[in-house]
Amino acid sequence: MSVFSVVFALLLHEGTHYLTARAFGLNPKIRMKWTGAEVSYVNKTENNLANLAVSASAPLLMIGVGLCVPASFEWLVFKIICLINLLNLTPLTNDGEVFLLSLRNLWRMKHAKK
Repeated sequence: MSVFSVVFALLLHEGTHYLTARAFGLNPKIRMKWTGAEVSYVNKTENNLANLAVSASAPLLMIGVGLCVPASFEWLVFKIICLINLLNLTPLTNDGEVFLLSLRNLWRMKHAKK
């Protein structure tokens, strides 16, 4: 169950990034690496809202799933992996860096117009 939990969590996380990027028309690519997978895209328009949505979608979904998964021994590894995604909203990760940079840019754009 542990290996399945890790693989399923990875696919759920990266799949969410991929689908969110596609929803914004960003033409994402999934690359498999020996450390896992990653989703990349070229954001030619520098759409901060799209960057925010893509970077936050997977961690927020994973946290929500982690909160809903039963706290039983069988689901423990999956639950921990899902809840650890809270760290993906901090600048310690690529998701967190893009998330905070996009928030900052949106904040600046909102207050620069006044």
